[in-house]
Amino acid sequence: MKSPSILLCFLVILSPFISADEDAEKGAEINFVRGQDVLVLNCSLTNTPDKVTWAKDGGNLEMVTNEDGVVHLKNREAVTFNHQASDNVHSLTITKPKVTDIGNYTCSSASSDAAAEVVSEKFSVLMRTIVMKIVSLNNIIDGEELLLTCNVVGNPPTEVQWFKMPEPESKDPKDYWTMMPEKQRILVDDPRIHVNNSVMNTTMTSHLNIKEIELTDRFVYMCLADNTADGVVSSNSTILIRVVGKYAALWPFLGICAEVLILCIVIFIYERRRGNKKLDDESDQNNSKHAVNSKDSEVRHRK
Repeated sequence: MKSPSILLCFLVILSPFISADEDAEKGAEINFVRGQDVLVLNCSLTNTPDKVTWAKDGGNLEMVTNEDGVVHLKNREAVTFNHQASDNVHSLTITKPKVTDIGNYTCSSASSDAAAEVVSEKFSVLMRTIVMKIVSLNNIIDGEELLLTCNVVGNPPTEVQWFKMPEPESKDPKDYWTMMPEKQRILVDDPRIHVNNSVMNTTMTSHLNIKEIELTDRFVYMCLADNTADGVVSSNSTILIRVVGKYAALWPFLGICAEVLILCIVIFIYERRRGNKKLDDESDQNNSKHAVNSKDSEVRHRK
């Protein structure tokens, strides 16, 4: 009977330490905004020596020193590393940071003594979700397979949702927002529809696949993602998929063939009539010459 009470006491006593460990594992959070000039991560380890190692998303960042003595990331001089001995602070500075710089960084103590304890400090560079333009052809033939690819960048990663809505009268994609109340979430219980998501660090790729697409599948398709807690700001990309019949391209071809055939017939009839008229003119000229010659012959005979 006393065991549950004792266990509860232990949990109460250890809960602050458990929370502290979770916070330490989570690390500091730095918000990144596209277009900012510089991004700085300051690492302050209590037992850090003069040298530390940096890693991003589990991969070590290779440091090199240039002729001026500046330590920077290999193949990218915009990422520099600095150590302020007075404050014992190691800094990672990124000038003109890019979207690819978001992610999870780790600063770890490095020592030549193998027995020395390794201490680490974690940083999470966060960014609101950005949905790239959907990759696909706008026109697809009835019965073919449709594949829409949506690339999402953001930290922390987020869930991607697919929607479809009727085509608005306006052709401006911005007006698609007016159709948002009428959007329908695409359900994957349809055997023709399959959604596949793959995540790599801070990048997610979502594929929407519709097999044997039908004429009734003509919609504006939307890829939507949001990693903000309030959900007020969301990012999306839309594309209008036009489904045309199998023989839709055949009718214009037949129309062109018919036009060419009619043109050839008109040319043939025109050339034939022109030829007949030419023959008639030549015949009339010959008859006229023959009449003139006959008249001249009679005049000579009378003389």
